[in-house]
Amino acid sequence: MGRAAAVHAEAFGWHRTAAITLESYHAAIGAVLVRPS
Repeated sequence: MGRAAAVHAEAFGWHRTAAITLESYHAAIGAVLVRPS
């Protein structure tokens, strides 16, 4: 049970990191598209 909980926590951490990275990426792309060159 402890191992399963650890694996679940690790997977949750990866998903959270990916979501934050994706959000930052979209924010950066949006800033580039909105800002006139």
